[in-house]
Amino acid sequence: MVALEAYRRESLRINKRYLDEVVEALGFCPWADTVRDGAGLSRRVLFGSSIDAALCDETAALIEDISSTDEVSIGLLIFPSLTIGNADFRRFVSTMEQRHAEKHARDAIPMAMASFHPAAEADTTSPARLVPFVRRSPDPTIQLVRRDAMDSVRKTQNEGSVFADNLEAFLPLLGKPPKPSVSDGIAKANLRTVNRVGVQEIERILADITTDRDRAYAAACKPR
Repeated sequence: MVALEAYRRESLRINKRYLDEVVEALGFCPWADTVRDGAGLSRRVLFGSSIDAALCDETAALIEDISSTDEVSIGLLIFPSLTIGNADFRRFVSTMEQRHAEKHARDAIPMAMASFHPAAEADTTSPARLVPFVRRSPDPTIQLVRRDAMDSVRKTQNEGSVFADNLEAFLPLLGKPPKPSVSDGIAKANLRTVNRVGVQEIERILADITTDRDRAYAAACKPR
């Protein structure tokens, strides 16, 4: 139990580095300076080395728990011990989306979802091909975003707010943006951001976080 709690603490710390040094530092999220643990953001850690019925049930229950808390706009479900490829993880997220949708009326589904995974190469040949790289998190992660928050983003864009030019922030958060025109703009802006900062620099930051993760998890899992 002690080792498991240490593992949990380290996974949250590593995720925090990712949020601070990638999402916030690179300007991927205009809410990053206001949404924090316990204030609009809920982060949960789930353990399991493979997708099985128990993990699916636990994940589905946590999604409903987070969605029932109106104060939470963004949820992160982190899977530090899950051994799974990117494509298989995306299928897992799709299954969770379907289970979530089945529990709610079609026009009242609380959460949109997006999959984040550490195995994603940078492809800057088009905005759409860059999406997996923008979502390269230290651990497989399901991003939940309250649809009401997505609607407020769309309204902000329509009103011409200063945030309209920074909607690339929501690409790693939205999963399925509210309409194609918004999606296209987000993807194009993300590509500009990555080209400006440089793929090599972003990969350097991610590699440093990954090295920290590997050492921390190894230490946390050592017998005590």
